[in-house]
Amino acid sequence: FCVTNTAAQVLLADTELEFDSGILVKAAGNETNNWGIPGSNGGSLTLTAKGQRLSGDILCDAQSEVRLLLTEGSVYKGAVNSDAQAAGLSLTLDESSGWTLSGDSYVTALTNARSDCANIQSAGYHLYYAADNPANTWLGGRSLELAGGGSLLHGMDRLLEKQTKIHTALAEDPVNCVAIGTGKSFQYLDKLVDGFVIPSMQRF
Repeated sequence: FCVTNTAAQVLLADTELEFDSGILVKAAGNETNNWGIPGSNGGSLTLTAKGQRLSGDILCDAQSEVRLLLTEGSVYKGAVNSDAQAAGLSLTLDESSGWTLSGDSYVTALTNARSDCANIQSAGYHLYYAADNPANTWLGGRSLELAGGGSLLHGMDRLLEKQTKIHTALAEDPVNCVAIGTGKSFQYLDKLVDGFVIPSMQRF
């Protein structure tokens, strides 16, 4: 399913899908065919599955949103929003449905009838959720171990740390931290290079 410059709803019940792209959903803006204004022509999709077996990744860009509802024993295998760019990515599971991750995934909202999330198989991957989203208050900011060796984690800092392999921490004052850090950096002009001292003045 490819959605751009529109809002759509899809209901699947006892349906077999055949495709070889490995992508179940792509919701994104476009710069072709005069479909809307680039930068504000994203897509919005609500996909409801009833008794379905689904596979494939869900891609969603910064101007689009996807809602996936797994109901009545549906099973989904795939990674969602792996680059954490989606404007909104919500996933809902009823007690009879399940999800097996095929890559690290990031959801803005997670709703699960199983509070222990035992119906999510991680296959060694991690699932990140936005702790500041009211839709996730039922999780209480918890991190949970998932079956298969992965975890349910909160916070973009964990996602960035895993992908960049650089220690990442949330700033206590994110609005002003850049200005404060820049001010403090002037105390070390004799040691700083990038952005302050021309490369030819580097000390080795």
